[in-house]
Amino acid sequence: MIEDALRWPVEATIVFCCLWARCTVMLGIVHVFGLVGNSRGLRVIVATVLAAWLWPLAFHGKDLSLEDATQFRIAMLLAKEGAVGLFLGILLSIPVWMAESVGAMFDNQRGAMTGQTFNPLLTSPSTMALLLQYAAVLALYGSGAFAWVLEFVALVARLWPPDALTPIAGLADLEWMVLSFNAMAKGAVLYFAPLMAIMLMIEAGMALMSLYAPHLQAFQMAMPVKSLIGLAVLLLMAGTIGEFWLVDGTGYLRGLAERARAIVHVR
Repeated sequence: MIEDALRWPVEATIVFCCLWARCTVMLGIVHVFGLVGNSRGLRVIVATVLAAWLWPLAFHGKDLSLEDATQFRIAMLLAKEGAVGLFLGILLSIPVWMAESVGAMFDNQRGAMTGQTFNPLLTSPSTMALLLQYAAVLALYGSGAFAWVLEFVALVARLWPPDALTPIAGLADLEWMVLSFNAMAKGAVLYFAPLMAIMLMIEAGMALMSLYAPHLQAFQMAMPVKSLIGLAVLLLMAGTIGEFWLVDGTGYLRGLAERARAIVHVR
């Protein structure tokens, strides 16, 4: 009698702890709560609230096959939930990584990150990448895309509950991940292409000047010139590029929710 009475609270607690591990890892990657200025305490509080919101979706008071919940099985479930949170965080961060990649390529091309070219172990952040990252987070989640994020997370909690060690077919698809990263890389290169063309023309002009003035330090002179002209062009094109990026970013998040919804209907 006592074991039957304690079975439901024990299983409910295990499910909540697994969901909390999933949400904590996911929020550590998603840029809204994974930014440098956000404290870990805030992240833990949001993860707790989100896990409590997802708990009824993953636990319906039924037998979750946790009667043999040994320490090894619970550890496996927690490790699996951490991997699921990593999977969710990567998928939800791709639109912001796209904008951040544009800033990183801009700083790399204008010479602000020359040290990392010779020593990749240097971890100095890209100033322009951080600026575009903050702007992307503000624009993306201020446009109402957070609703699709919550819908996608909730549907994944139903499709891959904490007691299941393996996902259903179609959810954790490797092709899905590859196509998502392909879209991120293609979008970053496409948005950076105008700046790249202008900077290459500046480099060509400085190279021609150095032919007629051998003592001219063309490499050192090209850095400030590319920085000023590149920033001016970026400001002029910010509205157009930002509009196209916002359409792509919101469309990507909406596509995640629609794909998860389609899997639920098929199931």
